[in-house]
Amino acid sequence: MTWLQLRITVVREQADQFCELLSEAGAAAVSLEDAAHNPLYEPGPGATPLWPSTEIAGLFESKQLLESALQTMRAQTGLSTLPAHRIEELPARDWTLEWQARYEPVDCGNGLWICPEDYAVPATCATVVRMQPGLAFGTGTHPTTALCLRWIGANNLLDKRVIDFGCGSGILGIAALKRGAMHVWAVDHDVQALGATSQNAQQNHVNERLETLASGQGLPKDSDVLLANILLNPLIELAHDFAGRLRTGGRLVLSGLLEEQAEMLWPAYEAWFEDESITKQDGWVCLSARRSG
Repeated sequence: MTWLQLRITVVREQADQFCELLSEAGAAAVSLEDAAHNPLYEPGPGATPLWPSTEIAGLFESKQLLESALQTMRAQTGLSTLPAHRIEELPARDWTLEWQARYEPVDCGNGLWICPEDYAVPATCATVVRMQPGLAFGTGTHPTTALCLRWIGANNLLDKRVIDFGCGSGILGIAALKRGAMHVWAVDHDVQALGATSQNAQQNHVNERLETLASGQGLPKDSDVLLANILLNPLIELAHDFAGRLRTGGRLVLSGLLEEQAEMLWPAYEAWFEDESITKQDGWVCLSARRSG
């Protein structure tokens, strides 16, 4: 099988955004390189490279996926012309497995850990989510995912009804179920992501309490928690819909935002929510709030 690799050169401030966009667009793996071409595979919290100019490589298994990724990046960034980029053909090797071998466990706090399938967890782990990285974004290493997982670990989800909007790999919904949630509705427009979510839920023995949906149709209007780790523009557009999905007192958790974007988001939600709280990590933020009456 011949793989295609998209290599795109961005300034330091754009690196996190384009890494997330490539992952959400279906890249099997994302790596970053400096001028000497030394890769960092999905760098963990605090490990974002500080190179003034960064080359990001996204690995795709088909031309269709790559072309779709280019369209998605143009739409999400609003750029008609993307930064300098090129496409390479790579020889037939299992590049996904090579990247997976570098996947390390993530401590999300309060005893919640995200671990590779065969990792021997420490005795201090109260809750372990087993993830096998694949084509869908979400292994817990990116700050936006880590911030949401930290919220899940710190809050009581026992018997809660949870919506995981833009589920990707299903990591947030599965973590919520592992922490006692009653039921999770996992939503994503990407069929591949829904398949990965179902597979990961089965691997973690929570599949009977998780339901995948290709759109917002079928979502409850009285959920207790809504998690959405997506991008700024969709979060703004979905504010009214999200407000209608939560009961009074329900909790909203939004991520996928750079620090400077947080103040742009809250005005879209303040008519329905209160007790706004923001947590930060490596230039990214997570906003949580309570549904007012």
